[in-house]
Amino acid sequence: MSQNRPLSEPPPSLVVDLPVPTACPSRHADRRVWRLFYVVRVGLLLAVLTLVVLWGITDYAGRQARLDWERPLEIALVLVEQSKLKPSTIHAFRDRIPKLEEQLGREFAKYRTGIHLPVRFFVYGPVAGPTPPQPSDSEALSDRLVESVARLVFGRKGDRLAGVPLFGFDSRIYIAARPPSSTVTQFVEGFSEQGGRHGFVDVELDASMVDFALFVTAHELFHTLGATDKYDREGNSMAAGLVDPTQRPLFPQAQADVMARGRPVAPGVDEPPTFLRELGVGVHTARELHWAR
Repeated sequence: MSQNRPLSEPPPSLVVDLPVPTACPSRHADRRVWRLFYVVRVGLLLAVLTLVVLWGITDYAGRQARLDWERPLEIALVLVEQSKLKPSTIHAFRDRIPKLEEQLGREFAKYRTGIHLPVRFFVYGPVAGPTPPQPSDSEALSDRLVESVARLVFGRKGDRLAGVPLFGFDSRIYIAARPPSSTVTQFVEGFSEQGGRHGFVDVELDASMVDFALFVTAHELFHTLGATDKYDREGNSMAAGLVDPTQRPLFPQAQADVMARGRPVAPGVDEPPTFLRELGVGVHTARELHWAR
């Protein structure tokens, strides 16, 4: 028998109270860990970026300060043997370094006073090593980056083998040398970081080639100081590459501009310099070096 519910009585509730889920403590901990990791990672990246920017600014300021010429620049020359050189060749190379310093001092004195020798060279080696990475004609950024890294690796290996200090030099020139492969012609070539700190010379070296090799060494050094080439596509000196443009008759010139490839002896005709006394610094190159205004 059923009972009737009074009309005034509300119907029974159909709502069931379920327990409210609470946040898992481990999830909160995981979020805190990941948040901390994110902050630390961003902080480290910002710190590295700041250090790189500061290093770049400091290095640029240091490279520019070289052109003040308030002191002699200190240059490391690292002699890298690709194959064994004669002891007499190494002796001749070392013996001519002071002559190169003196010749650069004479050229400097044409434009400025204050220091006797603008450049001091410190020779390291010889040490055994390969040919430095050759410059490529590619304009691709990736190829340029690979090339720069390869040169850096070559330079650091040479420094380590020769015991060159990591810091303290204004520029470093690496001279990769081997005995001549022919008695008729001998090879010498160079390439550098324009306005940078590293230059490279690749040469077939014997006693007769020492002065020419040091001429190319000075050429690559001055590239690292911002000087530009003064020869045309055929390799002959441009008008800006004449050491004495007021000379009459104009040819032959007594000296070869250090940023040219040879000594002009006639219009469109250059001869490779043979002796260090033929090394000159014309006014256009002197302006780029801040020797002249």
